[in-house]
Amino acid sequence: MSAGTETEPTVSPTAWVTLLTLGGLILAGWGALYAALPPGLPSSSALWAAMCSPVPHPLDWAEGYATALTVWLPMVPAMMLPSAIPMALAFAARIERQGSTIKPMLLIASYLGVWLAAACVFALVQTAGSLVVARLNLPATALGILGGFAIGLAGLWQFAPLKRLSLAVCRHDFTDTPNNPGFWQTIEIGAGQGVACILCCWVMMLAAAAAGAMSLVWMAVLAAVMTAEKMIGQRATTTLGLVLTALGTMIAVGAVGTDTLMAYWRS
Repeated sequence: MSAGTETEPTVSPTAWVTLLTLGGLILAGWGALYAALPPGLPSSSALWAAMCSPVPHPLDWAEGYATALTVWLPMVPAMMLPSAIPMALAFAARIERQGSTIKPMLLIASYLGVWLAAACVFALVQTAGSLVVARLNLPATALGILGGFAIGLAGLWQFAPLKRLSLAVCRHDFTDTPNNPGFWQTIEIGAGQGVACILCCWVMMLAAAAAGAMSLVWMAVLAAVMTAEKMIGQRATTTLGLVLTALGTMIAVGAVGTDTLMAYWRS
């Protein structure tokens, strides 16, 4: 090889296996999510109407919880695993000298397991919210105000110190991780990343559950926003907080109606 020849960067077999595994899980999640949600892509006006309109409430706990799980469980690999790709590749690069493709799979499995457990809790919250709203028989105005409040609260959470700290943990580069972590240490690392991710997103997930009591569309929208935030970088956190706060305010004001607000102001 001549002195002027440059070696092209190559992707290690461990990284390839990690990428293929994540890609397969993400595609499977999207397929299950597509099957669970209504088919077709609505127009912009229909999408906005779906976001702000109530959906049919479950008849009982079992039916409601089963319906919620069919959306929340596939949402985890579909919406959260894309944001875990940098984490998984960083871990694979850290143990590259070991040449093991098993430990990145353990990392992904433990991360995914923590999120799936959390998804069961969020589905329970959504089911309980749907049943409470059904019993109270709240008008559409009240539902819109509550949904706007939940989304606005998620926007305010973007400015919390715990949010910033957990987001930094989610972007861990594993430089302080041993080159050859053990089996249980790998499980612990993946589970820790999953917990940090949940701490980063739990308010937004509760907002998704609250808005999901009105529309399943909002759950997919908010989950996609969480993924985008982790992939873009921490500089997007403030912008996302402002956008969500403004969006929640718009939904709440739109539910009340500008004419009603102006009449109240004049009086």
